[in-house]
Amino acid sequence: SYNKLGPKCSGAISQSLHVNRRLRKLFLRWNDLGDAGAAAIAHSLVGNDCLTLLDIALTSAAKQAARALGDLLQTPPFTLELLRVDNNHRLDTAPLITALSVNRSLTALDLSGLEIEDPEKLRLALESNSRHRLRTLCLDPAFKIDIDMDIDIVHSMQQDVERVEESAGYV
Repeated sequence: SYNKLGPKCSGAISQSLHVNRRLRKLFLRWNDLGDAGAAAIAHSLVGNDCLTLLDIALTSAAKQAARALGDLLQTPPFTLELLRVDNNHRLDTAPLITALSVNRSLTALDLSGLEIEDPEKLRLALESNSRHRLRTLCLDPAFKIDIDMDIDIVHSMQQDVERVEESAGYV
């Protein structure tokens, strides 16, 4: 996080992720990876069976990255527990919401600062996946959704980051 990495670094990160399949957490928050860079990184993580935490908030991720993240969330093995994509203001949330209907590993998702065009689609995706593990969904305070499930709607993810790190033995 906060390393002043730009789009040129994304290719090198992506290539190294193809080789390093043992990475457990990746924090890229506040780096200007760009949409193509964030997409390349997400694509390189498909099939990774160790990564439990991915933070690409505030990285200028948009449509390409959203499609790649959707693929990541829908492709086994399902190991990613916490995903932070918050405050990527051009990020298309539709592929992520679609992926929620099949993903079985995600326990916390941060969509704060993003426009969710169809709250009903989000609700249906969550309710249609009987095998989901999502416990925490971070949304903007102004966003209202009625989910008849045991999911906490919160406005800050810090507690969940700490919980995932502790359960995975990071602390």
